[in-house]
Amino acid sequence: MPSEPELQKLFERTPIGMYRSDASGRLLAANPALVAMLGYDTIEEVLALDLARDVYAEAGGRAPVLEEYRHTGVVDGSRVQWKTRTGRTLSIQLFGHVVDTAQGLTFDATVIDMTEIDAVEREVVRQREELERTAATLDQVVRQMPTMYWLVDHDMRILRTGGSVQPILGYAPDKFIGVTLGQVHATEPGSSSPIEPHARALRGEIVEYHTLYRQKELTTTVGPLRSRDGTIVGAIGTSIDVTAIRQLERRMIDAQRAESLGVLAGGLAHDFNNLLVAVLGNADLALREIPAGTPGRTAIENIRQAGLRASELTYQLLAYAGRGGTGTTRVSPAEMVDELLRIVGASFPPGVTVSVEFEGDPTVRADPAQLRQVLLNLITNAREAVGAHGAIRVHG
Repeated sequence: MPSEPELQKLFERTPIGMYRSDASGRLLAANPALVAMLGYDTIEEVLALDLARDVYAEAGGRAPVLEEYRHTGVVDGSRVQWKTRTGRTLSIQLFGHVVDTAQGLTFDATVIDMTEIDAVEREVVRQREELERTAATLDQVVRQMPTMYWLVDHDMRILRTGGSVQPILGYAPDKFIGVTLGQVHATEPGSSSPIEPHARALRGEIVEYHTLYRQKELTTTVGPLRSRDGTIVGAIGTSIDVTAIRQLERRMIDAQRAESLGVLAGGLAHDFNNLLVAVLGNADLALREIPAGTPGRTAIENIRQAGLRASELTYQLLAYAGRGGTGTTRVSPAEMVDELLRIVGASFPPGVTVSVEFEGDPTVRADPAQLRQVLLNLITNAREAVGAHGAIRVHG
């Protein structure tokens, strides 16, 4: 056992505060570490203090400790608030026991200043909470974007996944946890194998590639996953769902093609219209020279009518190409049907009959060229529907 001088030396040299007090709170002994902790210069100054009044930060703060001493004979790590000479608050952890001396019961205590440790712990808790909030925010951001991520080890075994796995691929994020990429590709193959890009990532490269998986077009980037010392411990991959973007790009290409076709149609319609001018002009001249009832005049009249209809078609092409306008007027569907039948009726099979029944002479407001095209389509479809024998009835 250590001798009394050795124990006295330990009491004086230990960096942990120690003291002895009586039941009234008078300090009977104190070591230099306690003096320094409380901010005093000498042991005598500390021995002149009253624990309840001068050391405990709150009135009545010593009473629970004293009660614990009396009830159990020890104090085992109680946390109390003390104050220094300047009034700064200390967070103290107190260990002590009751000693029965000739002067009566005294209390020996060991004091550990936990102020800085508590501050560090609070800072650690604050940083942990901040990191958790940041991680939760980032996870929410990733979930709101058409993005997924995953981690694999050197065996290409999936360790973790996250992001919008469920909305994009339709299955739970943890479906393939613990499964290798090779097994996933064998079960649900995409348009390209993920093995080679991940192998390059495990060698330290950053690889980007495109793939079609579960009818989703994905742009994927795979890079090395490193530890704090820079060692490659796996690979981390991210995929962005670009399906909607690709569809929009294709629609834009189709729109550009349609615009090009419109330009081409407009040019062709303009040139064709110039040719029709010559056809209609010569037809008009021929009609002036051929009297009514002369053989061949009906054919020229049909040529003129067809030319006029062709002119209307070029007008529609110009409107489609954005080089013309559309307008409506009062037109007679019955007259249009008669005119169309004179033009196309000769091509009907002999076994097909056509009857036209309109009450009175009704008129409608429409674009003449567009209405004529609709009626022509209906008559043509009806002729094809009845075949070589049948009856077509047009009424209104």
